[in-house]
Amino acid sequence: MVLATALLCQAPARAAGPDAGDAAAAPPPLFPDLPDGGAADGQPPPGIGILSQDAPGPLPAGVLLEAQNSGLAIARRYVLLLLGGKTEEALLLHDTEGGRRPDLAALRAAVGTRGPPADLLCAPVQQTGAETTSYFLTARYPAFGDLSLKVAVDHAGHVSGVSVGPQAVLPGKYEHYDRYDGYRQKATLSLPFAGEWTTANASPGADNGHYLNANQRFAIDWFITRQVGKGTRTYRDRGRDNSDYFAYGKEILAPAPGKVVQVIDGVPDNLPGRLDVYFRLGNVVVIDLGHREYAYLCHLKQGSIKVRRGQTVRRGQGVARCGNSGNSTEPHLHFQLADGPLIAHAGSLPAVFQRVLRNG
Repeated sequence: MVLATALLCQAPARAAGPDAGDAAAAPPPLFPDLPDGGAADGQPPPGIGILSQDAPGPLPAGVLLEAQNSGLAIARRYVLLLLGGKTEEALLLHDTEGGRRPDLAALRAAVGTRGPPADLLCAPVQQTGAETTSYFLTARYPAFGDLSLKVAVDHAGHVSGVSVGPQAVLPGKYEHYDRYDGYRQKATLSLPFAGEWTTANASPGADNGHYLNANQRFAIDWFITRQVGKGTRTYRDRGRDNSDYFAYGKEILAPAPGKVVQVIDGVPDNLPGRLDVYFRLGNVVVIDLGHREYAYLCHLKQGSIKVRRGQTVRRGQGVARCGNSGNSTEPHLHFQLADGPLIAHAGSLPAVFQRVLRNG
């Protein structure tokens, strides 16, 4: 996991009133050389930015924001046991309650007696549902050809389903999961917060759970870390309440001017350590930035959203507060740029932020 620390000291900005065109409610411009303005005096704010590739300290033990690749490891082990003829041992990885015990005879017939594969390839993309995540694997046999397998793993780490053969082939719509890898965004983005924040789940590669999802490939998780005692962590005291977390309740800003096209509020904030897998984005604001680019601000605090659908927002305008709703185990901001307003049908776009200086 690659971490980064971003420091952005912005000029104070207050959210626009119900009429986003009300000049009296407009926040002062933040950046003079960006579209729609900058600092009122023509200068960037002091301490404009520090972005580091190094973490401010050891990764806090409590900063496992989303399950990363434990499901993939379970799927791999299951397939190797199955192909190696150890079906009874593979059965131990199943959740057999509720009638989900697999048909072992059918599985043995589908797999055959090929034995362990020469190689086992995992597609760098997965299907994520409310209750399970499905992984696509290809077993390579030089003498027999390839064998496709699809393994579904639930959120408790149990194998809940498996299919073998043509029906386990990666769906065509996911084959071009990397189609935006070289994309250059049209919008000019500012960081969607003020102060010092830390990023995680933002590096390309299989160790980043976002990267394996076609519609979250370039998403970023932002949280706040501070020195507590001898270590660096995201919370004070014992971290049992959301209010213990430094990011909780912090103002979230519009990263660019645009029009709000989706607002979801009313999803309760989770207790730290728990997930809401049915409302994955939690409370969310989606902003149309033009040129088929949409900014997603997710896991927002319940009841904190200040904008409504159809409203125009300015860069740096406060839109909500950081929360812990949805697929989140602790308060943080999930940000991503996408090519559509519905995350289930959108492709993730790379996001580059302006006015950020790197120190490493």
